[in-house]
Amino acid sequence: MPLGTTIRYNIARAHELKGERATAEAMYKQLVKDHPTYIESYLRLGCMLRDQGRKNKASDWFKEALSVDVSDYRTRSLLGNLHLSKGEIIPAQKMFESINKDSKEKTKREDMYAQVALGSLFHQSASTAKRNDPKGAQKHADYLRRAQDLYAKALKLDGRNMYAANGIGCVLAERGHVNEARQIFVQVREATGDMPFIWDNLAHTNLQQKQYVNAIKMLKTCQARFFGGRDVDVYISIARAYFLSNDFAMAAKTLRKALHITPTDSETEYNIGLCEQKVAVAVLKDTKSDTTQLLMAKRSAKMAERIFTMLAQSNDKHTKYSKTLAKMY
Repeated sequence: MPLGTTIRYNIARAHELKGERATAEAMYKQLVKDHPTYIESYLRLGCMLRDQGRKNKASDWFKEALSVDVSDYRTRSLLGNLHLSKGEIIPAQKMFESINKDSKEKTKREDMYAQVALGSLFHQSASTAKRNDPKGAQKHADYLRRAQDLYAKALKLDGRNMYAANGIGCVLAERGHVNEARQIFVQVREATGDMPFIWDNLAHTNLQQKQYVNAIKMLKTCQARFFGGRDVDVYISIARAYFLSNDFAMAAKTLRKALHITPTDSETEYNIGLCEQKVAVAVLKDTKSDTTQLLMAKRSAKMAERIFTMLAQSNDKHTKYSKTLAKMY
């Protein structure tokens, strides 16, 4: 690939890192047009859309990249992780297993990645397994065991693999070994402080221990340090922490920041409605509420009603919220 192409890509990447997304996107698209085999441009366009919550559009760019080079493990890993984030377990598994199969003939790095990716898949599958019946509980335990085994294999290939160590910490946390998990997360953060998911996982151990103030502080630091206040998932985690601490007004306010980034996300709107309803109920239950607070409760109740009415009337068939519950509100 000509040096000039790489330079143009690096300039586009610099614009992206500075938050000049429109300029970066235009440059990447021009690179795709001028050099259709330069796969990095496809991947950045997909990643930008993924980070904006536009996962279907992101998938289109990753698939375009795959059509250019079907053997590129980066593309397959990005597609696999995208499937995983959408809860599409079987397509994700097929994608990661294809990396695992091919990596036997390739590099140690790809082999490690495949082990971690499959570990993440089984870990997520565990979180979706129903634990209120014996079969579901057994499936949950089996998935966690398989995830931990895969993470351990990756760690055996390279004892410095922070992703594998993080995965083991996540499994331990889900099994209820929160202190052990926290120790692993702290060690990973000390080894490399530039991995945002470590801060997120540490915050979640705080949530498990009901240390809500610490969790919120850590998540806000993560948002500012790594994402410039633009990561939807981090905002949702912060909102959850506020919600668990019964600060429903701040939960709603934080969710609105997420909605500002992804304005078509009806699930976030639904959750805002729930928070506003909780604000109203909390004020009305408090016998010490003054007139100002009662007026606030009235506004919150009206806001919740407006949101639920709008969502109940939506024609979108692929919602992640219950239209039946929205109608009840």
